[in-house]
Amino acid sequence: AAKQFKCINVGLMAQSGQADFDQDMTEREKMDYLRKQERDYQQRVRGAMPCILPESVRGEVLAMMKKQEKVSARMLQKIRDHVQKWYHNEGFVCAQVVNFGNLNTSEVVCEVVEGDITKVEYQFQDKLGNFVEGNTQIPIIDRELI
Repeated sequence: AAKQFKCINVGLMAQSGQADFDQDMTEREKMDYLRKQERDYQQRVRGAMPCILPESVRGEVLAMMKKQEKVSARMLQKIRDHVQKWYHNEGFVCAQVVNFGNLNTSEVVCEVVEGDITKVEYQFQDKLGNFVEGNTQIPIIDRELI
């Protein structure tokens, strides 16, 4: 049973590479592989940005978790839906829960892509959808976006 909930923003991080687990590995190789996976995941969690999910929503998720004895697939779906609903209600329409961390611990780690904007390009279109030269000055557009 999980007793803690943590939300991290993995949006600007590189995807974690998954090496193939070879069934022909020796027991020692399997243990080394699993340890490396755990180390890599812990490093990923430490390097992630915190998400903007407020404490009140985290408390609601913790309350949901306390009602259940164990973390199940159904519980993870409820958590995912609850977290994504909050983001969408706040205007983060691209935000998405992409993964839950190691479930063999007492902490559920919710990995979220918040939809961080890293670059904005302006393109003007006419009524037919053709790209045209725009008349609006870029500083005006910038002002309206902020």
